[in-house]
Amino acid sequence: MIAKSEYVLLLLAILIALLAPIMLGGFRPRFWYGLESLVFLLFSIFCLTRVVQHQSFLIRDYKPIYLLLIAWVAWPLIQLIPLPASMVEILSNKSYATYRLAQPDSPFLPLSTQKFATADEFLKRLMYVCMFTMMLFLLRHQIQLRVAIVLIAVFALLHSFYVFIEYAADPEAVVRSTYTNRNHFALYITMSLSLMIGVCLSILNESGLRGLYVLLNGQLLGMFGIILVLLTVLMFTQSRGAAVAFIAAMVLTWLILGATKVRGESSRGHHVFFLVSSAVVTSILIFGTSDLFSKFTVQNIFGDERWMQWRDSLRLAVDYWLTGSGAGTYEFVFPAYKSAEYRPLVYHHVHNDYIETICNEGVIGLTLFSGIFLSWLIIMRRTYRSRRDPFIKGISFGICLAVMTAVIHAFFDFNIQVPANTLFLFTFMGIGLATINMNRRLSVRGDT
Repeated sequence: MIAKSEYVLLLLAILIALLAPIMLGGFRPRFWYGLESLVFLLFSIFCLTRVVQHQSFLIRDYKPIYLLLIAWVAWPLIQLIPLPASMVEILSNKSYATYRLAQPDSPFLPLSTQKFATADEFLKRLMYVCMFTMMLFLLRHQIQLRVAIVLIAVFALLHSFYVFIEYAADPEAVVRSTYTNRNHFALYITMSLSLMIGVCLSILNESGLRGLYVLLNGQLLGMFGIILVLLTVLMFTQSRGAAVAFIAAMVLTWLILGATKVRGESSRGHHVFFLVSSAVVTSILIFGTSDLFSKFTVQNIFGDERWMQWRDSLRLAVDYWLTGSGAGTYEFVFPAYKSAEYRPLVYHHVHNDYIETICNEGVIGLTLFSGIFLSWLIIMRRTYRSRRDPFIKGISFGICLAVMTAVIHAFFDFNIQVPANTLFLFTFMGIGLATINMNRRLSVRGDT
């Protein structure tokens, strides 16, 4: 039985995550402040509802990932705490030297070189974890999951139709829907596409269809149509990073989850479908996305501005290697390391989330950031092996594919710095854990 309040809260939370990209990807302060306010308000209602209904927060099965999430959220706060100047000098000599230029006699100094930017980063992370928690605890039944999938598909199609209008108006224009950057929009599309592939797998496994009979299944045909639309939109974005990340994620997710053989489970249809779809999708992306691999040459690697920014950012990372310059401070610190051959632009972020993380938060922050995704993947894989329900396994596979795509794309862009995409990512992660553990208490009958 689904409590009406839980159902409404879940729908509102999913709608917030899906509406976030409309506000330029939430990439402007006035937008992300509004986004934070909505999520915090909804989370407060969620907590109050659980207290009134005498429901507890059982996180025993998720303790490792929650410890990492709490530490990840708390790290910017730690960077803001005024510490003895002698301690700051030991932990981050560069931060100490920076502050000494403006505050030569101050006995206490923070690790962050820009306190307001770090405070903003703390609020964003708190928002992401609140959304993750709501998905994890509110999504408890398959009917809720099916509604969530329908909403994600509808919004992805709405973005797609908007892109088709853009393309029809000007075929030479950069296709990016409501985002400020086509690569950020491409990640949103690839994550939605991944989930739709998971839906196809679940339908195929549930129906037990083989051979040409697959073509007679109306649900599968409908999903194939949605996938084709999203693939077309992905090609229109011309995002090399998204295409490469998606292809690599398919291979890795298959190795981690898809190729897993559980005793007593027949998964021939699952395997055949995914292998064929992988080949088709890879072919479409390679031949449909112009100039996809041509820029991955030695000359372009060392001459492209993006790679030069990586090189200079690594110099910054060496200076702030342990604790970083402060979460969210990259745009303020990087100009001192920028080479003269750059264009005269303000570089708010580096096109690599992992490099930016180590610049802003040092090895400590990078360890926490990477640990969250690794812990999530370990939980998903361990539980995936014990499930038999074809719907649960198919959707879980699609969500893992979506998260893996985002994690790999982070090597080529700064999607984790885009509030709408990161909120979408944590929404998927919460849905993934809720899905893979759905109805596990019914396993007494062996029907998991």
